[in-house]
This record gives sequence, C-alpha cells and structure tokens, in this order.
Amino acid sequence: MTRSSFRVLSVLAPLGAISLAFGGCTTPAEDAGHSNGGTHDDDDDNPSGHNGDGDGDGDGDGDGDGDGDGDGDTGDSDTGGGPAGDSCTPGVGDCPDGQKCLPYIEEVGACCVDADMCVEIVGDKQIGEPCSPELYSDDCAKDLYCMDGTPGEAGSGNCKALCDGSDPDSCVEKGLPEATCLSLNEGTLPVCMTSCHPLRPECGEEEGCYWGGIFLCGRTSVDPGKGKDGDDCFTVNGCDAGLLCNPAETLSGCESSYCCTLFCDLEGDGSECSDPEVCVPMFSAEDDPEPQWLDIGFCGVSSE
Repeated sequence: MTRSSFRVLSVLAPLGAISLAFGGCTTPAEDAGHSNGGTHDDDDDNPSGHNGDGDGDGDGDGDGDGDGDGDGDTGDSDTGGGPAGDSCTPGVGDCPDGQKCLPYIEEVGACCVDADMCVEIVGDKQIGEPCSPELYSDDCAKDLYCMDGTPGEAGSGNCKALCDGSDPDSCVEKGLPEATCLSLNEGTLPVCMTSCHPLRPECGEEEGCYWGGIFLCGRTSVDPGKGKDGDDCFTVNGCDAGLLCNPAETLSGCESSYCCTLFCDLEGDGSECSDPEVCVPMFSAEDDPEPQWLDIGFCGVSSE
C-alpha cells in the first residue's frame, strides 16, 4: 500500500534545471480510501448510471458515500482519517489534540506527496527510530514523519522531524542544530534532513548522500536491478550511494532522460571515471558553491 513520496528539486549547473523526486514515485492503490463520493455503472442494463438505491454512488447502501458501509463518510477514521481529514501545515502543529499533520498523496495515480491532512496519532516513535508507514498514517509521534527508501511505499523507514518550511531556524528550534529544513514538493513536505559531503559521507545505514539543493543524507530508493553506473533513474535517490542521477546530455551512453553516474574527486586522478567520461566539476564559478563543495565532480562529458 502506498502513502507518499518526494519530488521537485532543482539542481545547479552544469546539471541544469531538472525536476526529480527525492524518493521514488509511487502509484497509490485506487481502492485505498480515495472514494470521491460516487461511482457510476455504465452498463447497458442501467444507462442512467444508478444502482437502484437512489443515492447514485454505486455501492448499494443508500448513504451516498461510495464506500458501502452505510455511514455516509468516505474514509476510515480508524486508519488515520483517510482523505477526509482537515488540511494542515506540517511542522506548525495546527491539528486538534490527538492528531498530527501528515503529508500524503491526494490524487489517485499521482507520483508524489502533494497535500497534508490531520490524522489520528497512532504511535509514539521518536526521531531516528524505525517506523512503519501506511497510506494515511504512520507510527511516528506528533510532528514526525515516517520516511522510507521510497516514501509512499508501505514497509519500514525512520522517523524524521517535520519543520516549518517558512522558518529557516525551524530544525534548530526542534533540537536539531545540524539539520536543514528542506521544503519539498512545493511546501507540502518540509522535513529536517542532515547535510553531508558525497565524497566523505557520514550517512546512516541504507542511506546515501544526495543532492537536493544541498547535499543531504537520504534513504536509497533503487528499483530492482538498477542503481548502478549507467542505469536509468528518475529520482534524486534512485541511484546507489556514491552515485548521482544526472541528465543524459551531461553523460556518455545514457539512453534515458537521466542516468546514474559516479561522483569523483576533482583533486584526484579521475580514476573513478571510464573513457570517454572524465571528472567534470559539479559546479561552475557562477554557481558560487560552498567552499567545501569545490572538490566535487561527476563522471561525465566535458563541455569544453
């Protein structure tokens, strides 16, 4: 069962202005609490589209909600509120007592988190602890979010702190001085993440150092048989740790829009790269990169 995902991170030149998900894109199950109040039966025996109970929702119980339970609601409050929860702002704490703000996928078939709603708090896991995400709930405490390798897939993850995307000091105020409040998915998923250096990463188990406007530790989300140098990729963390998902025009032999390529050390001998690729600076002088990033390159084709 799916629940959420990340998207939309722009990267500096020479990578170009690309939009990628930070976390795999997922397709939520169409029957998992996404009823919009009515379905129609378009068979020839009933051209009106109604099922005979007078409410037009197609489930036969007469309540008009389409879920077949006769109660008139469109979700299941026992599993975190479903899509009927009130909208909210993550990291701000504007939900009623006993509830928390949960980023989730609003539209069936969408790839990534695009909305937030108040749901019942069903667990008390703390920052960094293993957690279990579901479609409309997780077992992390208030103001925390269960982030897994492919956010949006049920399974296992770790609790991360949600933050106020409008407050640059939000993570510091939550007792996380080394973290950065990264406002993902057009502000629907602001989360505290730890910065890193891709050539000298100190990220956790099953994490890699990925580019998201800055370099951040994130759970690797690799499709089976993918993630290696030259493999296609469509998410920031869709490559193995130590690799970068980069546009095809910057690489040699990439047959997709984006492919995985190795990071390399500009102060080294370039042995990480295979001909005809060379170690290319990730940032140009015009980018005015942070001093600690000046040695970061990727294996690609030189524009010179």
